[in-house]
Amino acid sequence: MELLGSGKLSFKATAETTLVGHKATMELTYPLKTKTLEVNGCLTGQIVCTGTVRIHKGGILRGSLEARSLAVDRGGICEAFTKIVSSPAAS
Repeated sequence: MELLGSGKLSFKATAETTLVGHKATMELTYPLKTKTLEVNGCLTGQIVCTGTVRIHKGGILRGSLEARSLAVDRGGICEAFTKIVSSPAAS
């Protein structure tokens, strides 16, 4: 799933891979469940990731994050309550 543009997403989403585009500014109403997440723009909400979250230069992640691993590139920002776990909640 690729998130582009700006806005508020008011639906439950589950995806294998999620990419937040460079100029995207997204706010999630419901938790996002994904295997991998790449953030190039701004994403705000609750994220449950069973794999790796990578925040690239210029990317911003806000809210809460439960993931197996987190990588933040120089110039990336993580302003989320973060919980790193061996196997994130499946529910």
